[in-house]
Amino acid sequence: SALPSLSPELAAQRATALAEPKPIKPPEASQNTEEGAVNAAFYFLQLYRYAFITGDTADLAAMSEEGCVFCKSTIDNATKLHQGGGWANPWNQEAPNVTYIPAGEGKNYCGVKMIVTSDESTSIEGNGRVVDEEASTKTLLIALRYTNDNWLIGGVSVE
Repeated sequence: SALPSLSPELAAQRATALAEPKPIKPPEASQNTEEGAVNAAFYFLQLYRYAFITGDTADLAAMSEEGCVFCKSTIDNATKLHQGGGWANPWNQEAPNVTYIPAGEGKNYCGVKMIVTSDESTSIEGNGRVVDEEASTKTLLIALRYTNDNWLIGGVSVE
């Protein structure tokens, strides 16, 4: 079925969202160091936002391990939103408080704990329905594993 036509305002919002620049992976995010893990976690957070805004989940998927439930849910939800003709308008998010958690002895995963603040945001479903999200502060615990010169996300818990 054809998607409903968008008002000029929504059409402009959609065009702006789809033109969102792709996050650039910092070189440090490929280093097997504490700084590398933290940079990889920030990059993952940027890819999360980018997926909902543009529908492009390729880099997010490449960084996600198969068993990452949060990652799969994010990819599925962003894909469903965009396949239905929807999108998320760009929003600001910051992680001013970040803590690196080294891998325990004999463990493959280290962690990055981030307190993430997000401004209020809006997504528009394909039928034109507007969904508002309030500003929020959430704590993310991201499990990362270094393999083949890259950090992979093994899991994310949200508090």
